[in-house]
Formats: sequence, C-alpha cells, structure tokens
Amino acid sequence: MKILNLIENIMEKEERFLITSHVRPDGDSIGTQLAIGIMLNEMGKKVTILNDDPVPKCYSFLPHSDWIKSSLNNDSQFDAVIILDCSEWERIGRIAPLAQKISAIINIDHHVDSAGLGQYNYIDSSAAAVAEQVYRLIKHMKRNITNEMALCLYTGIMTDTGSFKHGNTTVNSHHIVSELLKIGVKPNFVHHMLYERNNFSSIVLQGMLLSNLQLSNDKCVAWTSITKEILKKVGYNIEFEPESVLGMIRSIEGVDVVLLFRDLGEDKIKVNFRSKNGVDVWQIARKFDGGGHKQAAGCVINATLEDAQQMVLQEIMSVMNYC
Repeated sequence: MKILNLIENIMEKEERFLITSHVRPDGDSIGTQLAIGIMLNEMGKKVTILNDDPVPKCYSFLPHSDWIKSSLNNDSQFDAVIILDCSEWERIGRIAPLAQKISAIINIDHHVDSAGLGQYNYIDSSAAAVAEQVYRLIKHMKRNITNEMALCLYTGIMTDTGSFKHGNTTVNSHHIVSELLKIGVKPNFVHHMLYERNNFSSIVLQGMLLSNLQLSNDKCVAWTSITKEILKKVGYNIEFEPESVLGMIRSIEGVDVVLLFRDLGEDKIKVNFRSKNGVDVWQIARKFDGGGHKQAAGCVINATLEDAQQMVLQEIMSVMNYC
C-alpha cells in the first residue's frame, strides 16, 4: 500500500515526533499512541505524546502510560505529528493549533466519515480499531512487535470491539489478536485491569444509572443520564467508563438503541450511542456533529440535559422506523 510506504519514509527520515489523539481518549487511542511511541523510541527518535485530557485510570496499566502528557513547554519543536483515531481537528482539542503548524502531518483513522487531516492519511473504515492499522504499519515496516507493543495493540482492539462482541469484529481482527497472543499477551490480565478494578463510587453510579433507566413507548430505545445531582452524590471527579452499563442496557431483549447522557456542565451534554440489530447510530450522532461507528458513536450537544434528550430522541424516532 502506497500510503504505508510514505508514512514509513517519514518515520525513517524525521527525528522529532508529536503523537496525539482525540479528547477523552479511549483504549484504542491510548493503546495506539503508546505502541507507535514505543516503536519510534526504539528507532532512536525523540517522541512526545500529548493529549487534551490525561490518561484514564483504567489504562494506566499500559506500559509507558506515563509518557502521555496533557501539557507541553512552549518552545518544543517537531518534525512530524501523528494523529490517531481522530477524523476532525476539533476533536483534538487544544492540541490542534500546535499540530496544524507541523510540516508533516500523518493521520491514521478508521472512522467512516474520515477524510484525513494531513498530507499522509491512512484511512480504513473496515478496520475494527486503529490498533489494527498500526499493527499493519509496524509489520509493513518490518519492525519487531515487542510484548509491550502487543499489549497496547490488543487493548485497542479489545476495547473498540466491545471485547469482540460488536459487529465491527472481523476475521482480520481475530487473526491479528491471535498473533498478539503468540507474542505473549494474556487476555485474562487485560480483562482484569480494564474491567475488574472498579471503585465503590463507580459501582454506586452504575446502580443509579440502571435505576433511572427509561424506555421509549415502543420499548426499542433505552436511555439513562448522569445528572449534576448524581455527580454530586458520587463525586464530580469520578472516572467512569460507560461501556459496562451500556452493555447491560444493550442486552435487554427488544432494545435496539441505547443512550447515555452525561451533563458536562455549562450546558454541554455528552451522548454515548450503542446499537444492535443493524441500527446505524453513527448516522444519528453525525447530525449533532458527532462521529463514531455504526454500532457505537457519540457527540456533544450544547443544550440543557432535558433539551438534549428531547432532540436526540426525536431524531431517532424521525429517521429510524425499525420497530
């Protein structure tokens, strides 16, 4: 593939690399940043990994997660930037102006709406995770995938496929994962670190969300909300990965679309979408300037919680006639 050759040439040629991804990073963005960072470091390159937000606690077990910073000296200079798992400049947050000034911009992404952000765009919407693309890039460059890199890539694929249960999971996903297991990744270890280290407050929060669960009249759409009142009870700074509660709600028979609304304050509402049975929630999220994938998407709406709920539910009912 020509684009892999071009990216390889940049990585071989340049010396100072900035690596970044989207705001509120997930397992795929964190895992791929670290995998590429480790590879470039082994190549003798100077690597800086910078995100708008810090690493969520659940991903702190990944090797060299302390490399990822959320602030930078103003005098730092770079030859190239690698933007991962991001289809829009706005999604990079306050890192975007810095990245846009760098002469060589590499964008590796798998979102269906991605048109690329730089001169070197490796876009593949058939990839279940950017980690699959990074795996191919590393193999293309004939670099050795170390145990550390394998752990990071496995985490990216596992989280973006919902532990291999989402429809984006492919034969290729399992092939890559089998190779990562051969290198030494322990699935039980990764699962434990990601999903079996909940603190008391997060469990209480999940209980509140389930107790506040609502269903549409046709029982095809289910939603719940993290309100200011709930956050006051459990703590405003609680780290919460929504996948577990979304998965439980998604398992309800007859429910095809699941929504989680989170009040971010200042009339900003984060909406997580999940779906099954062929419902394309990406098409809905993009109407609110969001993005994602067919079965998993998200957006941020500038509105009150009540208005955001009404807007999203009306949109679902108007464009989806599937029940």
